[in-house]
Amino acid sequence: MTGNPGISCTSCGRENPDGSRFCGHCGESLEQTTSCPSCGTVLPSDARFCLQCGTPVANAAPESPEPEGERKQITVLFADVRGSMDLAERLDAESWREVMQRFFDVLAEAVERADGTVDKFTGDGIMALFGAPVAREDHALCACRAALDMIRRVDALAAELSDEGIELAVRIGLNSGEVVVGTIGEGRMEYTAIGHTVGLAQRMEAQAEVGTAYLTATTAALAEGFFDLTDCGERTVKGASEPIRVFRLEGVGSAHGHLDVSRNRGLTRFVGRADELAELEAAYARALGGAGEVVGVVAAAGVGKSRLCHELVERCRERGIAVYQAQCEAHTRDVPLVPVLQLLRSRFGISGVDSDAAAQAKVRSELADLGPGSEDLALVLDFLGVPDPDASPVTMNGDARNRRLRELVRRLVQVQAGDPSVIVLEDLQWIDEASALFLDTLVEAVSMSGGLIVANFRPEYRAAWMGGTHYRQLPLSPLSDASLAALVRDLLGDDPSLDGLTELVAERTEGNPFYAEEVVRELAESGTLHGERGAYRMAREIDHLPVPPTVQSILAARIDRLPAGAKTTLQAAATIGSEASRALLGQVISLSEDRLDDALRTLVTNEFIHETSLYPEHVYGFRHRLTQEVAYGSLLTASRARAHLAVAVGLQTTDPDRVDENAGLIAQHYALAGDAMQAAQWHLRAVFWSGVRDPMASIRHALQVIDLERDLPKGAESDTVRLTARLYVTAMGWRVGADTKVIRKAFDDAVTIAESIGDDTMLALLHITFASCPLSCEGRLAEAAWIASEGQRRADVIGDPGLRALARVIPIYCQWLEGNAGTVVRLCEELAELTADGVEIPFADSAIDPRSWAEFARGPSLLAMGRTEEAHACAARGIELATAVGGEVLGWAHMFAATFYTFDPDLPVADLVEHARASAEIADRLGDVFSRAWARFWTSYAALREGSYEEALAGFAQALEQIRAQGAGRESEPLIRYGIGASLAGSGRVDEGIDMVRQSVELAVELGIGINELWTRELLAELLMDRGEPGDIEEASEHLQAAGDFAVRTGNVVYAERIAELRRRLPATA
Repeated sequence: MTGNPGISCTSCGRENPDGSRFCGHCGESLEQTTSCPSCGTVLPSDARFCLQCGTPVANAAPESPEPEGERKQITVLFADVRGSMDLAERLDAESWREVMQRFFDVLAEAVERADGTVDKFTGDGIMALFGAPVAREDHALCACRAALDMIRRVDALAAELSDEGIELAVRIGLNSGEVVVGTIGEGRMEYTAIGHTVGLAQRMEAQAEVGTAYLTATTAALAEGFFDLTDCGERTVKGASEPIRVFRLEGVGSAHGHLDVSRNRGLTRFVGRADELAELEAAYARALGGAGEVVGVVAAAGVGKSRLCHELVERCRERGIAVYQAQCEAHTRDVPLVPVLQLLRSRFGISGVDSDAAAQAKVRSELADLGPGSEDLALVLDFLGVPDPDASPVTMNGDARNRRLRELVRRLVQVQAGDPSVIVLEDLQWIDEASALFLDTLVEAVSMSGGLIVANFRPEYRAAWMGGTHYRQLPLSPLSDASLAALVRDLLGDDPSLDGLTELVAERTEGNPFYAEEVVRELAESGTLHGERGAYRMAREIDHLPVPPTVQSILAARIDRLPAGAKTTLQAAATIGSEASRALLGQVISLSEDRLDDALRTLVTNEFIHETSLYPEHVYGFRHRLTQEVAYGSLLTASRARAHLAVAVGLQTTDPDRVDENAGLIAQHYALAGDAMQAAQWHLRAVFWSGVRDPMASIRHALQVIDLERDLPKGAESDTVRLTARLYVTAMGWRVGADTKVIRKAFDDAVTIAESIGDDTMLALLHITFASCPLSCEGRLAEAAWIASEGQRRADVIGDPGLRALARVIPIYCQWLEGNAGTVVRLCEELAELTADGVEIPFADSAIDPRSWAEFARGPSLLAMGRTEEAHACAARGIELATAVGGEVLGWAHMFAATFYTFDPDLPVADLVEHARASAEIADRLGDVFSRAWARFWTSYAALREGSYEEALAGFAQALEQIRAQGAGRESEPLIRYGIGASLAGSGRVDEGIDMVRQSVELAVELGIGINELWTRELLAELLMDRGEPGDIEEASEHLQAAGDFAVRTGNVVYAERIAELRRRLPATA
């Protein structure tokens, strides 16, 4: 397109002459409108009042703002004249101008014929864009066609000018990739493309030899098969950090579609379409019975329409069934009757190698069956481009000729009624209007006379003949997970380095075989995979699979062909996420209710999105995640930021009752909008909401606040945000097994911030919450106890009852692990007194409830001290209080109740099983490593007590592996090894059991966990006494002596009595 701009179509971007009312390319109205904010009536853009209700509309915002630019995948072409300076010097200015004008005209005409856009004249050449302003999936192919046409036309022009002594030649460069397109400049703004892709195309032009076109590897990959190329090797190019592989464009190739390219490379195994192929074969069987039928195979690009038709064609030919084929192509959709020409050549059996005489003979032979008709013969030969020099010239005009040809098509179908054929028509979404009329005739003829038409197309294609009883639609769904996985495995191979890649590719491509093939090819061509198809190996790690340029071009072109409102809606939905409610879309984009509904209907009908929920609100989801990615990727950074800001606000206004639940999502949109403070505050709100119900989410949101802090403004508000985020990292990190370096850094940084602003309460909270990190993640009980005591000291100085209560939780746990039963009871009584009248606990959403903790944590120590009735009463009160709170604290209550069964073997095992089961269910809901490790211990201990030694052993082993792998619950490791040892011994593997319990004793002593040391020494002594090998009794005696001394010293009366009983069983010589 060249010349002065007229009226730009907001739907397809094409320019139209001044005065146009409708777009000459897509038919959309060019009249600028607005809508009434009251009743929604569509009004002229200059209306000041509504024509229906009288509401003022003069200040109403336009529904579709002027486009500010987009990211697009395009091909850029540069062409210039060789030696322009020498020519300019030899010719006078006027002659030179005339030569260059003819040169520019030739180049521009070639660009326009290939559906490109002349971006600018460069003095001695042009820059042209293919795939912009309207995206095209075949942009590289269009550019290559234009380049070949330029060379041919310039050669012809040069031949004319050679008589005048003027030597004219062109050189051309092409490159494909992402650019930013839009209007640039002030005052007289011009549409253009900007980006490295443009510069590299110009470098290719500079590299090209006279009379040739050079392509980068990116363009060559898109053009492979469709054009013949010569690899010229790598070249060093200015502006490129690495050498660029260059290809020379030689001519048109043999491929007409992606299936042809795949066939040249070697088709993959045909999988997952047995049912659909059977349906097509059944349709032909019905055609043999005289029932003419049309089957429409409909699916999105890449799902396998062409491959299914190919398999049908191959089977038909193997059985001797006549098959005639034609294919509509994107670049010929404005050229009349190309698919009709293909179909007739196929019907007459004319190939590309046939001479004119051979072609004429084939046509005569086929037409003989229709009876006399020299006019038909002349007409067909003329249409096929093989006219008979002896025949009279065809004098019919276009309409009359086409009517006569359509009648001929009808007769050709009728003559085969006794031996029905199969007609395969591909990609009808590209069919031109004239060919569509022929198709109407063909469908009518087949329905009347018999035969089978199999046509494939994308969801956006519609035709009137689809309403007939002869028509059946065969929608292709994406391949099943198993079928796609099988296809990807065939493509990749089974090298161990590929572990997980098949699943990653399958997940990314969601059942689309073409997408899967292109992703694998992209990985191979980028050097990520080495080897060949079916035998690849991973050369380097990847964390994200790219969208291949071929796939991106297909999706971007489909998106660009949408009406303006539908495209805007799709981009807004892509900004929102994989799903978007209609209410939220209405808040994000400025479309009237009716236009939004129209846009959504268009997107659903054309299978960009689908309804995922109708009640209580309409929710739409993307049919393919790559569509979302490409739609979102087309937006410029500034547009994305505005869209994300609108989504963040919309989430609050459309669903006010769920803002806390959606806080994390709102935070993400504020972050992408560039508002760091709002993002941080909403992430904190998400932390508060998640709390201990989802510690993984809580820590994730807190860490995201820390990531944002470099963009936060200085000030007290930011200090509070920074401190709060780090407090949650220290409070939650140990639960999920986070990196202790991250947790310790968060603690150290927070202490520094709190000290600098004098926040004593925060300093106390930091110590209270951080104490669990060295204990749970590193097993360092002494350090944890000191940090917890420091938190308690600071809380006591401040004097706040709630803070003092919270500060006693971890010291109680530390004293319990140390085995100090009396101290635990004293601290729990203090805590119960502090919380008796109800106090406000700071940080309550992410902390253990102190009031219930004071009860159930006291129970085991009371039991150890021999105060049995008090112990059971505390446990019952603790579970009752914890049940009212729910969540993690209830899980802890059940776990502490389970410890009673280590003191009293006569308690019912069924009760132990119930407590273990309840704690496990809660831990699984919470999902944090710490809770799950302890819960796993108690469920395994219950199995041990039931005598299910193998089950217990497997459970204990899993708990140990979980701790090692995820780094939380280290203080439980001695007890888990105790369980493993007991299970081994119980199953008859006594020696292994004893060795494991020895390890448990050593680890308990190393970590300073006295209660575990007491339990493990008792068990080890019992096992040694039962085995009775030399040295066992002496070792058992030593363990009982140490255990007895510890029990007496720490007030564990019950254990002291049990140890004493065991010592009485020792032989007198011990």
